[in-house]
Amino acid sequence: MFINRFTSPNYNQRENSKIDMLVLHYTAMAGSCEDVCKWLCNETSHVSSHYVVDRDGTIFSLIDDNHRAWHAGVSFWDGSSDINSRSIGIEIHNLGEGDCFPEKQISSLCRLIKNLMDKHGISRHNVLGHSDVAPERKKDPGNSFPWIDLHEQGIGIWSNKKITNNKSMVNIGEKSQKIEEVQNHLKSMGYNINVNSIYDNATRIIIEAFQRHWRPKKTDGFLDLETEVLLKDVFSQFKYMKKLDLD
Repeated sequence: MFINRFTSPNYNQRENSKIDMLVLHYTAMAGSCEDVCKWLCNETSHVSSHYVVDRDGTIFSLIDDNHRAWHAGVSFWDGSSDINSRSIGIEIHNLGEGDCFPEKQISSLCRLIKNLMDKHGISRHNVLGHSDVAPERKKDPGNSFPWIDLHEQGIGIWSNKKITNNKSMVNIGEKSQKIEEVQNHLKSMGYNINVNSIYDNATRIIIEAFQRHWRPKKTDGFLDLETEVLLKDVFSQFKYMKKLDLD
């Protein structure tokens, strides 16, 4: 299933953490996938991932799962600020915003993810994007990434709620119980957000990250009715899945 042509030196030991997350990235690099692998295997780059998925579906394995690859950087999810120690990083060869993900690539990615979920006992709700764990810095895997296709393969969480009203419900600086509820939902899912009841710029950035994953057609960070409805549905699914993990 994997090509082991490259081996990255950019890793260290995990900090006594169970592998319970997968973090998806796009490479945002031109050139061949092998060029990407060479960069991730260059000790001067100080970055790496466990796997790289080429546009034709080829999977390159760069680092053993048991090692801590340097892919997430400064990040946070569900109370943890050392995402590298608890996750496996997968780079998807793609230029970035607006670039499509070929069917062969997504099909191969899904097989890889399901293999890793089974191998490490990773729950479907813990398959996330780099922008989820580092929303202030990152946008990958981007608005064009087909999360719904992964969901149809039993990967991740998705919502099919449809609302046509996209009018913003709050303004920057506004304080309300509704905003507090939204912040609580986002925090409970795993986002690093301060619950202060104020629609501040930090909250807008987190909402934009949520939209990029669950409502990619409109990622402006504003709280509209559709975003609120989707958030409630996704939050309820996360809550249910987390409960199953504890049972």
